[in-house]
Amino acid sequence: MSPEPSVGLHIGLPKTATTSLQELVFARHPQIEYYGQTNLWDSADAKSLLRALLLDDEPADAARAALNRAVAERGAVMISDEALSMGEFMLRATRWPVSSDHARTARRARGLIGDAHVFLVLRNQADWLESWHRQGLKTGKYAETRFARWLERDLGAAASRLYELLRYDRLYHAWADAFGPERVHVSLYEEYSARFPDLAVTMVEAIGADGNRARTLAESEPRNVTGAVFQGLPPLLQHFVRSRPGQRMLRVVRNRPRQVIRGLFERRRTYPGIGKADRQRIRQHFAESNAALFQELGIEDRGFGYT
Repeated sequence: MSPEPSVGLHIGLPKTATTSLQELVFARHPQIEYYGQTNLWDSADAKSLLRALLLDDEPADAARAALNRAVAERGAVMISDEALSMGEFMLRATRWPVSSDHARTARRARGLIGDAHVFLVLRNQADWLESWHRQGLKTGKYAETRFARWLERDLGAAASRLYELLRYDRLYHAWADAFGPERVHVSLYEEYSARFPDLAVTMVEAIGADGNRARTLAESEPRNVTGAVFQGLPPLLQHFVRSRPGQRMLRVVRNRPRQVIRGLFERRRTYPGIGKADRQRIRQHFAESNAALFQELGIEDRGFGYT
């Protein structure tokens, strides 16, 4: 029997405690070499590896050398990057020509890494969209607090693309086809949200690292927690700032005066969340594909809102 792979590939999703895993556990565990979302700009090896995983025609020799070196020196490697599942919606896409395609990304990863354990943490799509929307308001990426307006005005044509990427049956099968279903580990965010350390232990032990150390690290405060109240520009002004006339005006204003002007218009805003009707529509949209995947994997919904 072939030995268990010592490389883990955590493909997200965003908004499923991924940042907490990256910063609290993977980056601090002494037996793990971590490459991912939170260190790629500081580590040449991480940047090389993630570019090779995410971009077509990216040279892979440096990435393979870094991976082999890490396995030899540390014993276990964890690659954790939300862009592997939601690439074009991550900040990275403003710098790299990332275009998400689950099947293509999975095939590229298998060709580069070989055998690996793949970790996928799902969250019911209504809660996920609500959290993603709220985070975008907090960071200034989005302007519209109402869900329907957000889909139409902030996302526009990208809304249908986002919904396609949230088809969990297609996401799972893309990675299961590439790595084999026995190597793809599916967890539900709802099961682990109240016992986050258990999720960290499961992932770390799969690649042969010390689970007890992972539990100790995971018991710190989770990261990237968002609230309902945020500071932001009114939607009309924010849309104008992003328009061509608005961008031309901003280019002639120096950075410091620009910050002062922004401060004059910013106000305290509140995110109301997704309403019951929108939540029901989202649930109905994904119910069939979720139910098929859960039946295949032997997972029970248990009222988590997938089906």
